[in-house]
Amino acid sequence: MRTVAGKAVADHIGTCGHATRLAADAVIDHRTRRVGGCGGVVVVERHGGCASGLTTAKWLRGWLELGGETRNRP
Repeated sequence: MRTVAGKAVADHIGTCGHATRLAADAVIDHRTRRVGGCGGVVVVERHGGCASGLTTAKWLRGWLELGGETRNRP
């Protein structure tokens, strides 16, 4: 499942030209409608930008910005 989700995100970014956040959300929305359940995906671009898409409100995620600032979201 992880490989399929990762490939789908890459396809959205590479072929559809979607922004990282939009690609992550689109893949999670599609997978949720198709198989149900809950989960998420974290996407890190080659230039360091990151985004996440998720279906659970309590999934904690954190990252380090390019300038060294740490961020997290519950």
